[in-house]
Amino acid sequence: MRIPALLAAPLLALATVPAMLPAQPLPAAQQTAHQRVLPLQGGRNFRDLGGYATRDGRHVRWGLLFRSGAMSGLTPADYAYLDTLGIRFVCDLRTARERAAEPTVWRGTRKPDYWTSDALGTGGDLGRLLAPGASVTGAQIRATMIDLYRTLPETHREAYRAIFRHLADGQVPVAFNCSAGKDRTGVGAALILSALGVPRETVIADYALSDKVVDFRKAIAAQPNSPFAKMPDAVLTPLLKSDPAYIEAALDAVNARYGSVEAYLKTALGLTDADIARMRANLLE
Repeated sequence: MRIPALLAAPLLALATVPAMLPAQPLPAAQQTAHQRVLPLQGGRNFRDLGGYATRDGRHVRWGLLFRSGAMSGLTPADYAYLDTLGIRFVCDLRTARERAAEPTVWRGTRKPDYWTSDALGTGGDLGRLLAPGASVTGAQIRATMIDLYRTLPETHREAYRAIFRHLADGQVPVAFNCSAGKDRTGVGAALILSALGVPRETVIADYALSDKVVDFRKAIAAQPNSPFAKMPDAVLTPLLKSDPAYIEAALDAVNARYGSVEAYLKTALGLTDADIARMRANLLE
């Protein structure tokens, strides 16, 4: 991973580690008849958002919403499996530089529409803190990550608008991804689940699940020349962690500016009441 890329887009902090490990299966107690973590040989944090209960007693349908990290490691067997899911739309939240480093070349027989975003976000403070020679503490990194998350619903609104537009129009199943599958993707998942009426504690638990699914630290250790391999543990930990405070900051920022996630969908993303009703009808049972 190169520091210049980090300076251009601070969310790439974990993104371009070439050897990110595949998703690890969850303990049996955390699995259901449907698999939360998809059984992919080369998947990276590839998860189904189905099964979550809403406040009104309904459930998110399985097999319609997928969140993921980069898909460049998917194998032919993985694509054969993904063909059975019938994914119709993929929203790639990564920058052009990230996509060039780990390109998505869909090898399934059923090719989805593929949408890309070049939003870099703000977060320059994180880049400065991680620049070579900078003196930084873990507390500073954590605070900066929280600040960064507050900006994501705005800096990536075009990508989130594309996702929600497809959901409202019934163009599902949908998959959306960034590189690690935890930051930009995590905010997208939190917005969707919140809009469907999933309780906040469940939304936060889904976000935090990345800590159990992917061993980011082991992946970085496998790249001894990476600047991240040389970082003190106290600095690295807040970068790698799916800290509930991060996703709470994003949701709190939406509520503070718009009043609710539903109001964000209407004001920032341009959805109507009818769009939101159709989306819920499409995705809930």
